[in-house]
Amino acid sequence: MGYEIVWTQQSALWLGHEAAAVLAVVAAFFGGLALGGLTLGPRIEASARPVRWYVGCELVVALWSLVLLVIASPFSGWVLQMIGVRPSPAWQWAFAFGSTFLLFLPATAAMGATLPAMERVTVQLRDQGRSIAALYASNTAGSMLGVLAAAFWLIPGIGLARSAAICIALNLLCAAVAAAVFPRTVQRAPERPPLDRPAARSAVTRLALTGFLGIGYEVVVVRVLSQVTEDTVYTFAMLLAVYLAGTAAGATGYHRWLIRSRDRDGLGDRLLAGLASACLLGTASLWAAERIKAWAMALTRSDVSGARSLLAELKRVQPARPEALRLLARLSEAPAVQPATR
Repeated sequence: MGYEIVWTQQSALWLGHEAAAVLAVVAAFFGGLALGGLTLGPRIEASARPVRWYVGCELVVALWSLVLLVIASPFSGWVLQMIGVRPSPAWQWAFAFGSTFLLFLPATAAMGATLPAMERVTVQLRDQGRSIAALYASNTAGSMLGVLAAAFWLIPGIGLARSAAICIALNLLCAAVAAAVFPRTVQRAPERPPLDRPAARSAVTRLALTGFLGIGYEVVVVRVLSQVTEDTVYTFAMLLAVYLAGTAAGATGYHRWLIRSRDRDGLGDRLLAGLASACLLGTASLWAAERIKAWAMALTRSDVSGARSLLAELKRVQPARPEALRLLARLSEAPAVQPATR
């Protein structure tokens, strides 16, 4: 997720707007994840050394992210030249989405392959009857922290290139830890009876629809609330962090309370119904987005906000007189006075 925020900021430079960059990077991100899992998944599942696959995928992500630091600038110029000055909407969006997908594909495909690799590495947990819900919850919580740290701390503080370098270093750390901690060989999973075609088709369809519902709902919320709040990557980062926090909470709740359910099939149906109902309620609540924002702004509005803003601006000016700063600090901390007595 840290990479996703960095890439969104980079893509905004050649796509011309952060909203377009959000859509292009999200599509490229999940498209690459799906392609990597689909193409490399069968080979990883048949391997007795999945930890090597995982380490290799992490190294590919780090290497290609390092390459992006070099080619991002000339690539942006090429994209702008190919799109042209007055492109048609179809050409502009098709080329923007297609070029972004191809640019990030090596890294996103490797990210997608890490899921079947980690699933094979943790096969012993499932053999012992343990659930991977806790692992999924921790991974999602880490994603939330990555979004917030990249958007509000790293990129504003040290810039895009150094933020990407930190992500690359974390990739290398993950590869080293996996090689040192996980066993080099893992027993192959026992052969399972194949599902009949209708059941397999139904499972794939339901998974595709839940993915469409989840990410589609996220994009709809981002686009609607961008009309109410600032249409920037910071809005996207905040909403994505809330989305990931809820996902982590759901996985934690399943691990603690729902895993002992006797009716597993019925539980899945009830969870899907609850997901659909929650999305409908959330969509309906978007109608009141402006009123909710006005209410929140009214709660945080202060009569001395002007003095605080002025103090913040003066602190940026060097040199500043200490006496003036102390005076403004006392004004910003003073209780509000009635308008008639000002």
